[in-house]
Amino acid sequence: MIKKEIFIKASTILFWLFSLNLCSQNNIVVSTEFKELEIGKSLFYLEDVENTMTPEVIENKEFSPLPSSFTGKQSVKIWYRLKLTNTSLKELRLVCRIHTISFNYLKLYKKEKGVLKEIFKYTELQNKNIEIPFSMIAGEESTFYAEVFFRKSIYFPIKIAEVDQNANTNIKLNILLGLFYGFAIIVFLINILFYINTKNLFFLFYCFLLLSTTLILFELDNGFYVLFGNSSYIKHIDLCLHISLAIAVLLFTGKAILINTYYSKLKYIGIGLIITNIVFYVLYVITDELFWYSTGTSINIVILLIYGIAAITLFKKESYARFLVIGYSVFLVFSLLYDFPVQYGMLDIGITEWLLKIGALLEMIVFLYAISYRHKKVEAEKEIINEKLQKQLESQKLIRLENEEFRIELKEIKEDQKKKDLQGKRMYLEFSKKYELTPRESDIGELLLKGYSNKEIAGHLEIKITTIKHHTTSIFVKLDIVKRADFLNVYMGFKRNKAVLLEKQ
Repeated sequence: MIKKEIFIKASTILFWLFSLNLCSQNNIVVSTEFKELEIGKSLFYLEDVENTMTPEVIENKEFSPLPSSFTGKQSVKIWYRLKLTNTSLKELRLVCRIHTISFNYLKLYKKEKGVLKEIFKYTELQNKNIEIPFSMIAGEESTFYAEVFFRKSIYFPIKIAEVDQNANTNIKLNILLGLFYGFAIIVFLINILFYINTKNLFFLFYCFLLLSTTLILFELDNGFYVLFGNSSYIKHIDLCLHISLAIAVLLFTGKAILINTYYSKLKYIGIGLIITNIVFYVLYVITDELFWYSTGTSINIVILLIYGIAAITLFKKESYARFLVIGYSVFLVFSLLYDFPVQYGMLDIGITEWLLKIGALLEMIVFLYAISYRHKKVEAEKEIINEKLQKQLESQKLIRLENEEFRIELKEIKEDQKKKDLQGKRMYLEFSKKYELTPRESDIGELLLKGYSNKEIAGHLEIKITTIKHHTTSIFVKLDIVKRADFLNVYMGFKRNKAVLLEKQ
């Protein structure tokens, strides 16, 4: 019994607290101290399934507190209700801030004198940052209704801010945006300079990845609307940027850690996923069904996940894989936390574009350090290569010197031989003159000294063997010898006598 009483009391207290919570959500109090408030979770809602409700009948309908999520719902009209009370003694000038990425129809109504009066209509469909000024007199209690048709998932972040506070917030946001995009530009230019100096595609592919990521955030920040206005050309620019991001991931990862060397078939999986992604985005453009858009966005995350896992497997083999794992993991986690709730209407856990920017900023810092690391590594590799080249050059130089010395030595030998041959010819001419040998006998005698046979002499001088025998006999008669060996002995004796005479002179 005691446990039952405790349970009943606890249940009563919880119900009372829950009721207070609902009441507090249903009526927001503003005063002179009021600055800014996120009211997305304070709204009450009514789903217009058949899209038939009008402002005249909406007040009689029953509104409910916002659920934790609208999972799977899209292309639906929702009515929102909010009660505001000005407890101050003066008129308050306020601004309603809405950052939209998911609807293409919005009307805001304020109940005045028992009638709902339209105070705003959303016409600039490409404008993601809506600011609606309104005022409340002292002591005023007003009820506001918003009629919203969501073309994507049901996601309605809304704030109320005092006018001066809103202006200050815009200034701070613009400064932060300037710092973020300025840093991104600096990192981009650094990589361009590295590419110009090294001609390494790694830096160019990272520029592509950085540009795709930054432009996606730029589009979420309403940058393209600010530049080009409410142009239909920028309606689906986010689709093109998501596709370029997927391509950039493939190119950069493949170059950074040579992933195609380790997993040659992975690029075909990546290309297949990109083509599938393009098909889904085209179907989204044609049908305007969120399912195709959400699936295409999910494929982008899958591509990042697959290549991140591939980098993990190469963690020890490729030093640069460590940077990829850190950089991809940070951006992947923040993308999951941001995209899934928005795309699939799940619980809004408060992840905004700024958390995506923090993820992108951390990724840039990681890769910026990785750039210096890679540059040092490349320089070290160049130094090793230069040392090898220097050794090769020195070796080649030494070889060239040795070859030059050998060439000079060979030249000297040839010159010496040439001199000796010339002296030998002169000596033989004197020998021929002494023994009155005819030119033909002299030619035959020279070949006899070299040991040629009659047949070889005939072939060399192109004369008959009988002619050679005739001249040989004549030579033998003139020298008073009977055989070839005697001819050689006579000639060698002549050379010795000549050398003795030269020495005496």
